[in-house]
Amino acid sequence: MTASDGVQSASTSATWTVRNTDYILLSPGDQSNNEGDDVSLDLQSLWGSAYAGINTQAPLIFSAYNLPAGLTLDPTTGIIRGTIASNIATAEQPQLSLWITITLVNQSDGDTSTVSFHWLIHDNPNLDNPPPNPENDPPTEGNGPAQLYNSEGDYVSVYLGPLTYDAGNALN
Repeated sequence: MTASDGVQSASTSATWTVRNTDYILLSPGDQSNNEGDDVSLDLQSLWGSAYAGINTQAPLIFSAYNLPAGLTLDPTTGIIRGTIASNIATAEQPQLSLWITITLVNQSDGDTSTVSFHWLIHDNPNLDNPPPNPENDPPTEGNGPAQLYNSEGDYVSVYLGPLTYDAGNALN
């Protein structure tokens, strides 16, 4: 390389390496979910090369930074899955925006591809635990209604009453 101002010039040598990245990770786009949502997000990768001899069957490893609590990334398949935790957002902060970074590494030559995207998590107040209340707690003994909360946090009241056995070998 030579630089000149018209009067003086200076030269130096440099090495510039241009690598062929045969695996390029594509963005899944911004994501938006509620607390408690089940997630399965398959990160798509695209690879190809105009150069002969590139190993497009090389072992790939995916990694993630800052995934929402409750989600994991399978490092070999690139699938993010799980159930978003119920305590990420709050009534005071009903939306939480996370900046997620995913990196794909080609283990045979060390090439990497990185993509980042936003993941917006919305508060789901139905998942909040109800405050302790004797009227909402299930009975500890005897017959009577049992108050329960289903997996989505909705209040459910169940009354089974006494079960009896009859001559037809069935419970009523």
